[in-house]
Amino acid sequence: MLVNLVGIPHDSGQTFRKGASKAPELIKKSFRFVETNFGIDLAESVFVKDLGTVSLSDLTSEEGDLTVFIGGDHSITPACVKLIRPASVLVLDAHADCEESDAHDGVVRKIREMGFDVYLYGVRCFSSAEERYLENIRIVKSPTELRKMKPPVYLSVDLDFVNPGVLPLVGNPEPGGVDLTEIPRIASFVPGIKAIDFVEFTPSGIEEIDRIYSSLIARTIYQTIAVICQTASSCGP
Repeated sequence: MLVNLVGIPHDSGQTFRKGASKAPELIKKSFRFVETNFGIDLAESVFVKDLGTVSLSDLTSEEGDLTVFIGGDHSITPACVKLIRPASVLVLDAHADCEESDAHDGVVRKIREMGFDVYLYGVRCFSSAEERYLENIRIVKSPTELRKMKPPVYLSVDLDFVNPGVLPLVGNPEPGGVDLTEIPRIASFVPGIKAIDFVEFTPSGIEEIDRIYSSLIARTIYQTIAVICQTASSCGP
């Protein structure tokens, strides 16, 4: 399985905590310290091609089985979805992101208005205007519903989906949420994931703390890749 890894150090769409542009470098460095065995050994079954870090305007399509985008804030997602052209999009997010905005808080609305079928899971915070707009979005109540998604699928993971007691270093933390291990578990229900992004990790600027959290995220990314690989016919040495 060929996995393309792309860092997008973009955070101009953040409105509360800023600094997500520093996340791609920190997470990529952490991959060196993370185990690769998750039922399958990624070191034996996956070839990861690091395409470096690019700006949104320089995104290009590369041949591969899976593309992993590391943000950056959530406003990178519409451009990535446009590049991949999936049949459907799944967004894991604490927020509805349905404002009329080009920033992180308008991502879901923008993707839908680009013509994509959007599923939203984990939302627990929205404005009254967003609540009305959510009538246009497929709200997922259980991961088992995701088996019906039409592939290929683009999976967008806003890390504020996770409980801030587990991962506080995000742009807009919200009470509630899940453990990091829920992300690969959810991915196991989704057919034909072609691309995935991990966005909104916003480092503290304290080196030791940032190393801890970036390594947790790196491990989650590897574990999610392993799950996708295990369900793909292209998985193998």
